Amino acid sequence: MALRILIVEDDALTAAAFAAALNDAGHQVVAITENGSAAPVKAGRVHADLALVDITLRDGRTGLAAARALHEDHVETVLISGDANLRAKAESVQALGYIAKPADANAVARAVSNIERHHAWAARQSRVSVQEA
Repeated sequence: MALRILIVEDDALTAAAFAAALNDAGHQVVAITENGSAAPVKAGRVHADLALVDITLRDGRTGLAAARALHEDHVETVLISGDANLRAKAESVQALGYIAKPADANAVARAVSNIERHHAWAARQSRVSVQEA
């Protein structure tokens, strides 16, 4: 099952590199936004399963606020940042995980694939398939 991924990142080159690596790994990047306040609306519009969220964005709203809103809308998150307290911040917004910057795009794709294997998406997909049959 390919995850539908939203990238919330204000550096266009970083976002493009993450998107390319994630798509190459078999996931589907459904949207990219540099605006934390737009992230929940965009995630809902594109039916994202997972959002990769930079916690320091230029729009004045931190990625943490976006991650909280996404979690409330049942979109899982992974935080990405160079912040020293990244683990504690990820726990505070109930993120599935975190990736320290600078982050290699291929390492991000591998981390997302690992998260996918260890998360309940596969079980949910199985339940949906059985119920639809």
